[in-house]
Amino acid sequence: MHVERLDRVVIRVRNIEKCVKELTELLNVKFDIVSGVPLHGKFARVAISPLGVELIEGEPFGIRSIVFKVADLETVKVEMKNKGFYPAEELQIGRLQELIYSLDDVLGVPGRIVFASYAVPHYALIALADKKFK
Repeated sequence: MHVERLDRVVIRVRNIEKCVKELTELLNVKFDIVSGVPLHGKFARVAISPLGVELIEGEPFGIRSIVFKVADLETVKVEMKNKGFYPAEELQIGRLQELIYSLDDVLGVPGRIVFASYAVPHYALIALADKKFK
């Protein structure tokens, strides 16, 4: 399996405005907050930064996902299966495809490890540009 890069880290937070303010001051990076993003049958507020840090408002708090960009999801699926791991979920939204595994299964900690394949630019930046969730 060839991992192109760490794509993003998704963190669930209690107060999105407070976290955006703190991280903006700490990292000197701008976040865009998008409301009404569909997430597991509900709508969430999400803050997205160009650094690959995404914040989602809601419980349970903590690291939700670590996402790696890959070119070939089928290769990932076969290699993970050969190691005894099976995706908890497979997701496709437009050009974005993801294989989602439980971090608990892989590393023994809560959260998800995600392998993503998509055309550039990143789907989240496209959504912000379209402002279809605002």
